Amino acid sequence: MPADSVLTPVEDVSLKGSRYGLLILLAGSLTMAGAAGFARYTFPLLLPDMRIALQSTYGNMGLLATMNNGGYVVSSLLGGILGARFGARRVIFISMVLAGVFTSATGFSPSVEVAMVFQLLTGLSAGGAIVPTVGVVAGWFEPRKRGVATGVMVGGFPLSILASSYFLPQLLIRMGPDAWRYGWMVLGALVVLLGVVALLIVREPPASLSLGGNSGTQANTRALPVDLGLVYRHPLLWHLAGVNLAI
Repeated sequence: MPADSVLTPVEDVSLKGSRYGLLILLAGSLTMAGAAGFARYTFPLLLPDMRIALQSTYGNMGLLATMNNGGYVVSSLLGGILGARFGARRVIFISMVLAGVFTSATGFSPSVEVAMVFQLLTGLSAGGAIVPTVGVVAGWFEPRKRGVATGVMVGGFPLSILASSYFLPQLLIRMGPDAWRYGWMVLGALVVLLGVVALLIVREPPASLSLGGNSGTQANTRALPVDLGLVYRHPLLWHLAGVNLAI
C-alpha cells in the first residue's frame, strides 16, 4: 500500500478537526450560556415580582436559588461519569432540554414550594450539561491550546447574564403583573434552543487531538476505562473543588 494512502486520511482528520473545533467551541460557549447562565444565574431579576405574586418572603426567594445550586452540585459530580458512559453529545442535549423544561415550568408555579422543586430539578439537569461540555471542548484542541479554548467557552456564561439584563427588564416593564412567569418561560425556551444547537454541532473529538497523538481515528471516550476511586481520592481534585466553592 502506498505510503501516501496511509498518511492522507490522518492529515485530513487533523485538518478537519482543527477547523471543526471552532464550531465545537461555539457550541460549548452557547451551552455554558444556557446551562450556567439562563438556567442558573439570570433569574434573580424575576424574584422581586415573583415574591409579591406568590406572597412569599425574601428568605424563600433565597432558598429558591439555594435549591438550584444544590441540584447543580449533585449533578456536577455525576455529569462527567454520565458523559463518559453515554457520550457527551447525548448527555448535554438531554440535560439542556430537561433544564429548559423545568425552568419554564417554574413560571407556572402556584406556590413558592412548587417553584423550589422545579428549581432543584433545574439545577440537577443543568449540572449534567456543564461538565461534559468542558471535557468535549478540551478534547477538540491540542494540549497547548486547551486553556485558551476553555476560557473562550466559559465566556458564554457572562454573555448570557449581559443579554438577560437587557431583555428581562424590558419584559417585566411591558408584560404586566405576570411578566415574571413569562420571564421563566423565555429563559427555559432559550435553554432548550441552545440544547438543540449542541445536539446538531457537538461530536466526540478525534483521537489525534484528544489523546495528543497522531492517530486519525475518532475518539471513543466511552471505551476508556476509568478508575473513579483513584480520581476522587486525588488531592488535587478536592483542592480545585475547594477553590470553586470559595469563588
